[in-house]
Amino acid sequence: MHSIKGFTLIEVLIASIILFSTIALSTQVFQGAIISSEKAADHIKISAIKMLSLDFISSEVRKGERKGSFSNMGVMVSWEANVIKKGAPPAVFNFDENQMQYFEDKFEVLEISATFQFGRLVDTMKFKELYWHEKS
Repeated sequence: MHSIKGFTLIEVLIASIILFSTIALSTQVFQGAIISSEKAADHIKISAIKMLSLDFISSEVRKGERKGSFSNMGVMVSWEANVIKKGAPPAVFNFDENQMQYFEDKFEVLEISATFQFGRLVDTMKFKELYWHEKS
């Protein structure tokens, strides 16, 4: 009787199918991980720009601007401020004139809406700020 050494063609084909299936599945998993990492990096970048932009937007509103846009590290930022309340300090009694003293409107409450866009990722933020106007 004659002994056969080595693998048969069917064994080689089955092993190849298993190997290539494993490689294809691993590639899909790694590709998904890379996409998730890129999305997470984009979200982190927008979050960082949000914090950096708050001071800039606030200073623009103090200058009297009510809307604007700018770019920071590739993130497009557009914002708009709307007055939701105006008011004056409480009236006080003026003893010298023996009457109540009323004041002009000195404060505004603004609602500021900002949109941050980086590539296809868009994020929005709304916040309220109080501004006190000192008149000379």
